[in-house]
Amino acid sequence: MTLTPSTQHRRPHILVVYDSRAIRETVSILGIADDFDVDELDDASELEQTLSRCEPDLVLLCAISASTTAYDVCRRVKSFFDGVFVPVAVYSLSEDADQLADAYEAGVDSVIQVTISPEAMLYRVRSLLRIRDEILEMLQKSRNLAQATHEAAVTIDEMQKAQELIHTQNKQLMERDVQIRQQQEEITRQMQEMRYELDLAASVQSAMLPQLSTTPPQIQIEGRYIPAARLGGDYYDFLRLDRNRVFLCIADVSGHGVAPALVGMQARTLARGLVESGMMPSLVLREVNSFLYRSFRHAYFMTMWAMVFDVSTGLVQYAGAGHCPAIVTDCEKQDWQEYASQGVPLGVMPEAVYPEGRFTLKRGQRILLYSDGITEAKSADGKLFGPGRLQENLSAGGHLSCERLLDALLKQVHTFSGASTFQDDVTLLLLSFDKASAMPEVPSPKKSSRASTRISKKSSKSSSSSTSTRKRSGTNTAKRKREA
Repeated sequence: MTLTPSTQHRRPHILVVYDSRAIRETVSILGIADDFDVDELDDASELEQTLSRCEPDLVLLCAISASTTAYDVCRRVKSFFDGVFVPVAVYSLSEDADQLADAYEAGVDSVIQVTISPEAMLYRVRSLLRIRDEILEMLQKSRNLAQATHEAAVTIDEMQKAQELIHTQNKQLMERDVQIRQQQEEITRQMQEMRYELDLAASVQSAMLPQLSTTPPQIQIEGRYIPAARLGGDYYDFLRLDRNRVFLCIADVSGHGVAPALVGMQARTLARGLVESGMMPSLVLREVNSFLYRSFRHAYFMTMWAMVFDVSTGLVQYAGAGHCPAIVTDCEKQDWQEYASQGVPLGVMPEAVYPEGRFTLKRGQRILLYSDGITEAKSADGKLFGPGRLQENLSAGGHLSCERLLDALLKQVHTFSGASTFQDDVTLLLLSFDKASAMPEVPSPKKSSRASTRISKKSSKSSSSSTSTRKRSGTNTAKRKREA
């Protein structure tokens, strides 16, 4: 039989012979490639008929191990083509050195390990086809040389050189196998280093979350942060400003991973500095918005809900930037009330304004800040957990401590979604105004006269700001359930 180099008259043709269906999917990438055709044979019983029909340029034996069966198929292929070089490769799960040596002894031209990447596998297949073409060209030259030698009585030195070239090509193929294995090891090493760096960055991000043990005795604060990946774009923050006032905020940067985490940490640092300098939430959001817009130009945006709470009066001064509304509940009455964001997300509009709202938090009431990873969690049939279920669970857990209530909420979301992990970053921050003991004296941060004037003017303006609220009683909730 005489075969033509695959690159001259037709697309390269590959015959895949399966020793086991267990690894059929691992070679499916060959069917996707657009530069050669693939035939498949589930067993070797009709091997010779298939070889005669399709005249493959390469035979790929897919075996769970480089077994005696694979060796026998290789010998049958070599015998069928009777001296015409058709490369035979074994795609095997085995890495045993003795089996690999037996495979090459049986005539196998290359052993492809399953552990290599799909791209590396395609590279190996194309390399075998290219070498096969080169060898067939050399064989054709050898035939022409033999004919010329016979007619012109020339020596057979050129034939020996052709054979040496074939041996060199086989040696080069083995060297390429070694290079591919070394490249795979280097990729594995780099991936391990990347995982280590990500784990280190995640530990740094977690360490930057505030210590909630420093809260005033009149209140309890509890927070939870669960990133969807190693790093996330959510964060929450708490800062005690003076004897009577505390600052709380929650934020959500678009996206997941390293970049949103870095953006969130920059915004957190800026917001903290602004609050410590005396700015109220509306001005803090305006400055953070300006920073994000100048720095990233729509590449990233952030939602945020920020508040300053005065424990001596119960006054809450807040501002929101496209974030989920805060929920205020009464532990005894099981009422709930929402305070929505009045501004666009940060980083979208350069001169955005964030109105400041006010309300009074009474003793026995709680305020929950959360990210949309909670309400947008999906069940198996695609339903959202939604704000309604969050509000009902929050009201029903009024008798629980802050810590137990947040754990119960997360458990309910896991049960609803049927998954052990979240598809989006999840952040919760809960404040309970339920203690009556005196607050220890804490020095107020120093402020310049200019900063004091700015705060005073802003406070007078904020008193006229409107508050978007929505209130429903526990009785109405029960009525809705009965009607449903």
